[in-house]
Amino acid sequence: MVRARVDQKTFMAFMIPFLLTIATAGLLLLAVYSSPDPDNSILVDILLNLWMISLYAWLPIFIVLGIAFVYMGWYPPTFFKKTDPFLCRSDREKWAAAAGYLPLLELHASLPDTVEDTGLVGGGRPAPSRRKRYRAFLSTNFHITDRESGLAVLERLVASRQARDLCWGVLIAGMLFVCRWLKRDELNDWYGRFMTPIQDQFHSWTELNLRFQEEEAAAGMNDESVQVLRKAVERERNGLYQVRFL
Repeated sequence: MVRARVDQKTFMAFMIPFLLTIATAGLLLLAVYSSPDPDNSILVDILLNLWMISLYAWLPIFIVLGIAFVYMGWYPPTFFKKTDPFLCRSDREKWAAAAGYLPLLELHASLPDTVEDTGLVGGGRPAPSRRKRYRAFLSTNFHITDRESGLAVLERLVASRQARDLCWGVLIAGMLFVCRWLKRDELNDWYGRFMTPIQDQFHSWTELNLRFQEEEAAAGMNDESVQVLRKAVERERNGLYQVRFL
């Protein structure tokens, strides 16, 4: 399964002042408490109360922002991994993850450390850095610069009879979702539109993937890269490709 580091810069930008506040107050409290001067007892009590107040004030903000960042797609949930809002949920989304797997590998080769997880819609959460890199890739390779140009490309690909175009179309739909150019219900509608021509022309994941590899080789992909795709398909026979093709 393809994975890469998750961008957590914004989360850490919040954690640093939180930790500094707690650490500074704790050290000050320790310094005063360790002083032999008995008159410091009142000051110790005041500092202790201030420290506890700062802790209780930051903690709920930290929790709320943490949940918000998860649902914004900036980083994965620390606990309850299955509640990740960007996991492929429905059978259609899982089917699309399998259909777009080989193009996703090519995307990972073009943009190392950008693809996060094959089990996520579009291969990753819509973190700002990933959206930026996805948009640059779509602009360079498919002339997609906004929602309208993205929809135009999807319309062209869904009308194709080539496995290469159809599989790339499935992945691009997911990438448009990551770029916030498609809503999730629109994404699932597009997945359904791509399912129809793929299932009409092919009868199994094996047939679809072999045709995809043949067309990529005919388009100029070198033998080494084709072998990488073949090995990846073999690795995922008991993973992504467990979902029913038809």
